[in-house]
Amino acid sequence: MFKMGLVILVFVAVLLIYLSNKQQLMLSAPLNKNLRYLGYALLLAGLGGWLTVLSASAAFFLWLMLTINALMLLPLSCYLLSGRSENE
Repeated sequence: MFKMGLVILVFVAVLLIYLSNKQQLMLSAPLNKNLRYLGYALLLAGLGGWLTVLSASAAFFLWLMLTINALMLLPLSCYLLSGRSENE
């Protein structure tokens, strides 16, 4: 259960970082820039959580893999679900 909470924490952190970007596609206006720093803090908290559960190398690898996958899949899924094209 704790591990699922850490996965959700990393996803929420990436979501905050994405939604505070000016190029995001989910909202009509980006979120406040201060929420980006909260996202960074949540990413570090997620890393700390993984370090308590796993060994250092496994925790860092898993945290990095989750972060990279979320940073890749969140904008891609927002683009595909928005129905916009690059020519619009």
